[in-house]
Amino acid sequence: MEIVIIVGHRGDILNFPENTIPAFESAISAGVDYVEFDVRKTRDGVLIIMHDENVQRTTDGVGKISEMRYEEVAELDAGSWFDKRFEGLKVPTLEETLRCLKDRCGAYLEIKVDGIEEEVIQILEETKMVKDTLILDGNDVEKLKRVRKLSPFTPTEFQAISSEEKWIDMALEAGSRVISIHKKLINRDFVEKAHFRCLLVTTWPLVGVNEVLRAVNMGVDHLVTDDPWGTISILRNYNHKLRQGK
Repeated sequence: MEIVIIVGHRGDILNFPENTIPAFESAISAGVDYVEFDVRKTRDGVLIIMHDENVQRTTDGVGKISEMRYEEVAELDAGSWFDKRFEGLKVPTLEETLRCLKDRCGAYLEIKVDGIEEEVIQILEETKMVKDTLILDGNDVEKLKRVRKLSPFTPTEFQAISSEEKWIDMALEAGSRVISIHKKLINRDFVEKAHFRCLLVTTWPLVGVNEVLRAVNMGVDHLVTDDPWGTISILRNYNHKLRQGK
């Protein structure tokens, strides 16, 4: 089996509330190569970690992040929605998250709102995470070009929304080194065409033996998983069987 990169999707979201420091810590302990997380901006300009534009799904609050001050976001409970054991967990900032990951694993950073690329790069520079971060910024070619211009040493990932080869063309135009595609859309032909044109391939979100091994057998390079512990265990077992010739 070729070397694959394991990415914890919003941390270890099978066992912890997504996009929180404990979820990131668990994914790191499992042995991931990267932790994936989502960046948004508060009304007063603080970059925080949350997938949705609204806070209600993953906190005890209500409202849009873009309309809230950081002080309000910092008071939210980001844990009890998942399990009462995690009551009181806070929404982390981008800086806190990068300092958690530094020298332990890479950052798979998804920019969820327009116009914050320069601020993101500035914090990457301040935390010395420029070369240990991969930036996802959708499939807008010009936005990804802007990221590459701002930080030439930070690789980017382009998101395909079908397995048509035109998305590979666009990824290359954007200067991305990686192309991602959802597990329901990926096929071997897409992976082979991307590899032929020197792109690495990511698929997400993987859970369980069938999904993980299907991706591996297609030659996928980056496995984004909701279950880092389980995925790494599956791959270790698979490697053991390969060594034994089973």
